[in-house]
Amino acid sequence: MKSKFKNIEVEFYIVSAGLQAVMEGSTIVRKYFRAAYGCQLGGDDERGPLKYIKRCITFTEKTRYLFEINKGIDPNESKSNPYLVNKYFADAFSARH
Repeated sequence: MKSKFKNIEVEFYIVSAGLQAVMEGSTIVRKYFRAAYGCQLGGDDERGPLKYIKRCITFTEKTRYLFEINKGIDPNESKSNPYLVNKYFADAFSARH
């Protein structure tokens, strides 16, 4: 069967309560996924022991990231401006292009 759609770009994302570092450690995720959202652990410095939870993905957080993806918000942008997800986009699809 021939497709009647042309020039379609498909992006893949992971929104999980799993550990983001573990997901991003996979070559498959790095190669084929636009972004992975997951729980993050932290310490006092990069090489020291893990001491606290930096980000915990709850049901509410999963919904937030789905809104970000739908609005075309770059994951790096949302790190520096977490309230960007609240910005109104008249047409979320056209905001990405």
